[in-house]
Amino acid sequence: MNENDLSGWLSWRGASSASEPATTESASRALALESDAQRSTPFELGTLWEKLTAGEWRVRETFSERARLYAVVEEPLCRKARRRRRRGLAMMERVLLGERAKVVAIDSSVTESTVAVAIKGQLRSMGLECKVRATPLILVMAARAARSSRCRAVQARIAHVPEGAAIQWVVSVRYPRLGAFDVLSGAERDVLSQLLDGKTYVEIAEYRKASKRTVANQLGAAFRKLGVSGYGEVLDHVMTQALGGRSAENRATA
Repeated sequence: MNENDLSGWLSWRGASSASEPATTESASRALALESDAQRSTPFELGTLWEKLTAGEWRVRETFSERARLYAVVEEPLCRKARRRRRRGLAMMERVLLGERAKVVAIDSSVTESTVAVAIKGQLRSMGLECKVRATPLILVMAARAARSSRCRAVQARIAHVPEGAAIQWVVSVRYPRLGAFDVLSGAERDVLSQLLDGKTYVEIAEYRKASKRTVANQLGAAFRKLGVSGYGEVLDHVMTQALGGRSAENRATA
């Protein structure tokens, strides 16, 4: 599977306002890319997650380009103290590390909707307005790098971005290598990529001009070939292959 095949689900999921002018957004990303290319230094990806969950950084935007994933983060000059919701954070990390929300809910003696609300609140505190399934891939990788013993040495890059009234950095890491998708047909790979990109079955069907049943059948076939039973397991499968194998070839490097 080449890098172009990944573009559908490795597309950026920004935290910036949708009303922000495109020219401003483009200029901001250009500055981030320039800083990454010219001033970056080695950085352990797990540190990104540690700082986000501690409230030291917030996500300004995430995007992908040049075969890398990027996160622009900031530390406001006037930081407001906030109480960490440890229970919600623990729930979110368990889901991002591959557990089903239903299992997390049962263990926590709450409903699945309570888990979803708690996770959404955690993401919002990091600067993201999205559901857990649409969490930017670089943050999924960072969470696993920080919390999984198999992934602690994931290397990334960091550079200071001199812009605005906030202290900003850009963190980048290579696309994960996803050879597992090679066993899928083109249609199966496409619908699965869109599912991982956060789209619903209805949205995928509309995009492909197909029925919801056809999409469900194609996803079912993809799950069977990969030996998984749903979104959470396929994400875990992808991340395990990309970050957690025993061989160094399965690790993401800067």
